[in-house]
Amino acid sequence: PRSRRIRRWRYQDREIRYEKGMEIGRFNMGSTVILVSEAGRIRWEEGLSPGRRVLVGRRIGWIAGG
Repeated sequence: PRSRRIRRWRYQDREIRYEKGMEIGRFNMGSTVILVSEAGRIRWEEGLSPGRRVLVGRRIGWIAGG
């Protein structure tokens, strides 16, 4: 639910494991894209740069060796 109040969750007391492809966060009605990968694993499309507009469905890169 949308709220103006900032909510925080702290998980220091337990181990958290993530499975490949698992959703770990969500931005509702936003325009932020966050990608997490090993260094050098992603080959970015030529001309892609920070702050540049990305449209839904547009390829921004591919997994090296995949």
